[in-house]
Amino acid sequence: MKIPVNYDSNIGNIINPTLRSQKFFISDWDLHNPQFYNIPSCFTNPTNLSEEIPAIKQYYFVNEMEIYKRYFAKNQKLPEEIAKNISIFPNGTVAAYLILELLFEKGTLNSLLLSPTYFTYIDMLKKLHGNIYYYQVLDDNGNLKFDIAELEQQLISQRIELLIITDPLFGSGISLTEDFYTKIFNICHHLNIFIFIDYIYGGMPWNNNINLLSELNIFNHNENVFIFRSLSKNLFLNGAKTCLVYGPQRYISEIEKQSVYKLGSLSYKQLEVFLNLYSDNNKNIVETYIQNICNYCSINYEILSSLCVKTKVKLASCQGGMFCIMGIPKYCFRTLNDDKISEELSDKLNIITIPHSRYLFFSNKYYWFRINLSYPKEILLSNVNKIIQYINKSGEVSP
Repeated sequence: MKIPVNYDSNIGNIINPTLRSQKFFISDWDLHNPQFYNIPSCFTNPTNLSEEIPAIKQYYFVNEMEIYKRYFAKNQKLPEEIAKNISIFPNGTVAAYLILELLFEKGTLNSLLLSPTYFTYIDMLKKLHGNIYYYQVLDDNGNLKFDIAELEQQLISQRIELLIITDPLFGSGISLTEDFYTKIFNICHHLNIFIFIDYIYGGMPWNNNINLLSELNIFNHNENVFIFRSLSKNLFLNGAKTCLVYGPQRYISEIEKQSVYKLGSLSYKQLEVFLNLYSDNNKNIVETYIQNICNYCSINYEILSSLCVKTKVKLASCQGGMFCIMGIPKYCFRTLNDDKISEELSDKLNIITIPHSRYLFFSNKYYWFRINLSYPKEILLSNVNKIIQYINKSGEVSP
């Protein structure tokens, strides 16, 4: 389907600073738990490899990261030649825009997003004046409803040249399978379609041990695949982010050259943190820290699931990360409009929710919104209980 003409990603009216200071923002994106605030010192203290410690008086441009790429490959026990397929950016947003801009300069005009998706990609594609389509991967009930034949037909009929995937599906905690990637890689290779995978919140499964390299076994590199990975985002070091981009060498080289005059340089502190996070000496500490976050969020999810049993409210089946999505039957409200429902919950309960229709997840039956599972249990459960009690008291009101 084509992006709705009236699509608007702006949420300023939902989460303006005044409202955020007065109400509980259940759909927030930050890590909200004091027990994770004291991060291990080895993440941020300068590494012992003195010859690789960035100096504060130097510039660090994206196209001058060879020593850091080789460091990454060596410490992750990867072949050194993989450095040619890697770029290091200060954040994923600027890296994404430079790649999309480059592809559009070369004639890639028709894009398809698997939804729910990160709204920024929609805004970027609109800015580039491309034709934007989407394929909703979740059904009305929040279940994965993937039909590979149907998707392939849409790729062909809409003459799609770029497929954009957010994994886990944005804000949902629902990941796509290895079998899916095998099939979609084959289809896109045959149709000569670029694949753009935002895996920045990936690599945080609840029921498996954390393995920092697991995604490399799934995302086999070929000439048309870009993958975004950010260990700093997994650890919520949002003030010292870096983003790894894996992609075809010819495009990696070109975006690095363009970044010099379109982006400028990185902060030396970002590179210090990068060296520490990807140091082989710190691997176990990093994986344990991520595992602790995953365990905490998964326990909160299980408790919320128990709370929702025998209620009108439901949770989608989530498998990882720090978010899940909750659905409330729309018949519980006097309107079917998601923005109006969000406004009602804010006015009546002092709870701010972001409609997941903002991320191209549309449902006629449920009002879906994101829940940040990292909140302290008492705070999160108290507010979810408020929602359940409010909904259970509501009558079946026809809009």
